Amino acid sequence: MQIIKPDVCIFVGLRNDKGMNILDEKGVKYFIQTLDEKINNSYPKKGELQFANGYKLPFYMIHHTSLGYSPQLWYDFLNKEIPEVVSFLDK
Repeated sequence: MQIIKPDVCIFVGLRNDKGMNILDEKGVKYFIQTLDEKINNSYPKKGELQFANGYKLPFYMIHHTSLGYSPQLWYDFLNKEIPEVVSFLDK
């Protein structure tokens, strides 16, 4: 079995951090920071998962872009934060 180790993870949904405390039981350390930039009445979050083997995975949490939330604003935010990833996704 091959294990995939992404460079970054994008969570669609800002409430995903509610269950992250389960990671403590698995030996995964993490931190989450709510950013000051307000987008569509929501604040994006960023953080990092730190695994016991030393692997670190940065992540971003954005609002789900449906139901009146502007996908373009969230695209612009991600493009500012992680332009190399957005450029890859644009291909």
